Amino acid sequence: MRALRGRRTLSLITVTSLALGGNAAAAGADTNPFAQPRKVTVLGFGAVPNDRRDDTAAMQKAADYLCTHPGTTLVYPPGVYHVDRVVNTADLTADPRTWTILYDKCENVKIAGIHAKIEVKGDFTKTAAGSYGDNLFAPDKMATTPFYFQDARGLKLSGFEIDGNVEKMTQSVPQGGRLAEASEHAVHIGGSVNHASQNITLTGLHLHHMAADGILLGSGRDITIRHVQSANNIRQGLTIGQGRNVLVTQSTFRDTGVVGTSPDSYPLHSPGRGVDIEPECTPKDAEWGQYESGRQVDACNDAVGMTGNILFDHVRVTGNLGGGIAMPHGESSANVTVRHSFLRNPLGKSGDVVDMGIVGGVVEDSVLDGQNGFAVACATRGSAVQLTSPIWERYLRDLANDPSPVARGVHRQTDPTFSSTVRRNTIKGQGPKFLCQDATPVMRITDNKIKGTLLPAPPETTYYPTFGHLIVFSGTPDALCSTTNAWGKEITIERNDIFIPRAAPTGQPYGQINYCGKSIKLADNVYRTDTEDPARPLWVYYNRAQGVGSVTQDCFPAGGAIVAVDENHVPYPLTDRGTQKCLTLPQP
Repeated sequence: MRALRGRRTLSLITVTSLALGGNAAAAGADTNPFAQPRKVTVLGFGAVPNDRRDDTAAMQKAADYLCTHPGTTLVYPPGVYHVDRVVNTADLTADPRTWTILYDKCENVKIAGIHAKIEVKGDFTKTAAGSYGDNLFAPDKMATTPFYFQDARGLKLSGFEIDGNVEKMTQSVPQGGRLAEASEHAVHIGGSVNHASQNITLTGLHLHHMAADGILLGSGRDITIRHVQSANNIRQGLTIGQGRNVLVTQSTFRDTGVVGTSPDSYPLHSPGRGVDIEPECTPKDAEWGQYESGRQVDACNDAVGMTGNILFDHVRVTGNLGGGIAMPHGESSANVTVRHSFLRNPLGKSGDVVDMGIVGGVVEDSVLDGQNGFAVACATRGSAVQLTSPIWERYLRDLANDPSPVARGVHRQTDPTFSSTVRRNTIKGQGPKFLCQDATPVMRITDNKIKGTLLPAPPETTYYPTFGHLIVFSGTPDALCSTTNAWGKEITIERNDIFIPRAAPTGQPYGQINYCGKSIKLADNVYRTDTEDPARPLWVYYNRAQGVGSVTQDCFPAGGAIVAVDENHVPYPLTDRGTQKCLTLPQP
């Protein structure tokens, strides 16, 4: 006999009264749901905390009730609840109930955990159930997503710890093969055809060890994520697909992919970032979208519109094996601001702290520690067609004119050219700080403190020490400083305070700092080091033959500890400016 099973015979009103002190409407009461907020508990639907038995069916019953009774609060009293259902992928249908606990069309409701923990079954083995080609296999089974919100409006989820137990999961695949990811998230916010979830708040959550993402925002607008910790998940801490007006604040996304260590442990799923903004749609009727038989494939859902107006404020993104925050989808997103945040790569990994390359991408007043990876990488999947497209301009105006309070806090841009800005940050690490290749954005790197550091672990990237401690580079990796590149506009680097440690290795054949690419403009940057030794100078390499367009008052210590050189390693003449010597190169 299941422990505490008798509790299931209590009526909802009795259970609610016990848990919340009374004044709860009966489950079947036919009253105006907005006249007086109602509270029910998951216990009244059959869930029993702390008995180590499956509560999936009871949780789904509670979800179904909640979504047919607007104005209700569903409470999970203290304890551990178990989602033990393992889903056979062969049984999947279009109905999310086959792989999730579905909250369908909930409106004006709350789901409140009171010291509540949900344990998702993870201790099972996945095997290959079919091949996608290229040694990629479909998994035969998957865990259950405990919170799937579809077409929800005015919903708030708070107060839960959700443990996916992926560290207990194992896999068995053919030699050299890998399993495809499945939909195994802690929280999934989505929509049905031509619909989306709106006005959703996630707060006070600890989401960890999921077999995919902590949070997947598949389709939604006006979303707030506050006081959320998402850690040790397999794919991402947070994925934003088609999302608009999204605020992420006072939250942490860490250690993606840092889970199992045994040979058969369930592995990291690419891209393995802390946060990834990856819309899989293009604006409706966009000329650069994919078309089949005259129909646009994966056009953005009109209920959301184009992905954008996303603000990260006071977030920590650290230790993620695939990098920090990514916003490279220039073809389908715009206007992402990161401010007052701390982002750090794991030591010994070469992921990017920030991937940029969209209109209105801004990182400001933050700390970016690349350790020995890249602090900023700029690349975009945008198309040159967008730059002159009236459809692209219309979508940008739509984002810029959105009245959402979240949108008002984001730097919104209507200029259709791609552009990203990195300003007023502290940027540090060993190895290259900026890598821009196969990209088309205007890039502005201004008013930053850029500090080279020396770390005990050797860098994983092949770019260091070849290119030294700071590189601004465009082209293809094999071509190095190639004149053949995809830059469409310019890079501006100005008013940065740049420190190079004296022990930094000299890149060969370049210096500790290397500028090459296309249309690079530099102005009023100051370069410092920790010793004055003109006999062994540090080198700053300005390659005019391969992209440096102009330099205005870049300044160095007057004693000659740092030397500016051209592509032939010949020092440029400098002019005295107080205690410094400065370089000016006019526009060719």
